Amino acid sequence: MVGKKGTGLFVAGAAVLLALAVIVVELVTLAWIRRRFFGGAFLSSLVSVTLGGVIITAVSAALAGSRTPAGLYPARRVGGEWLCRICPSGP
Repeated sequence: MVGKKGTGLFVAGAAVLLALAVIVVELVTLAWIRRRFFGGAFLSSLVSVTLGGVIITAVSAALAGSRTPAGLYPARRVGGEWLCRICPSGP
């Protein structure tokens, strides 16, 4: 019998594989659309679409990993208390 942790890992792994399958279908579909309507070769369209996806993923990861300026959010937790510049009684 698989414990709760094993089941969670199985579900997470299945979700990742499903997400990868969806991405592959999307990339192939976009490459087919480019070939069909813009007249390019399928392989070069697939490479172009995949490269664009890699660039977007890299930029998104870089932006998500960057530090957030301290004043960006109106409310934040310091210690155990909420500090809020615009809320009279906190969030």
